[in-house]
Amino acid sequence: MNALAQIPDWFGEAVMAVVAGVLGFFAKSLWEALRTRRHRQSERITALREFKRLLEDSKSVFRSQNYMARRLLSRLRQKYPAQVEEGLGFDETFYRLLAKMDDEERELQSLIRSTTLNSMRNLNEALRQWLREHQEFRTPMKAGSQVHFAEDLQQLELHLNQWFDKYEAVIPGNEQRSLVYLADEKQHGFGFPNRIASSVEGVIAELS
Repeated sequence: MNALAQIPDWFGEAVMAVVAGVLGFFAKSLWEALRTRRHRQSERITALREFKRLLEDSKSVFRSQNYMARRLLSRLRQKYPAQVEEGLGFDETFYRLLAKMDDEERELQSLIRSTTLNSMRNLNEALRQWLREHQEFRTPMKAGSQVHFAEDLQQLELHLNQWFDKYEAVIPGNEQRSLVYLADEKQHGFGFPNRIASSVEGVIAELS
């Protein structure tokens, strides 16, 4: 007699139940792993979009402040051409000529300084906090945009650290100082990474 024919029906049903249970367990585990991965991916994309928004806000504030600085420099150059030296930079020029400014020029200098003290400082602190909370982007999972982005984050961290070093050294206790520039004529440090806006967009596209 065939050996299989001697296997009781209940045993076969039990084996099938075990197999079904094992398959169900692995299917559930796989589903949970995929769901966790999708959730983590969604969190990473959300974080990157928040970072992109901070970059856009920072760029907008910088452009507004830079416009005021160029406007003030232009007025001072017209009035005191011999004292507005080439290569001196915005802040040093404003510092040296503050006593000679009229009311409108002093207002501009005050607005420039207030932007540094408030909007620019707050945005730079938010960027620095984002870097602290999202170290995972420093180790790229793929080549391409993720590698570029990791490199840009390193440069951004260096830029921000140097920005705050200079800020604390020259701004809080001196109302004659108004700007914190690093990669200007004085070359006090590393500039803002120019590529970072495009590299974060590339990473978002890759993860989406």
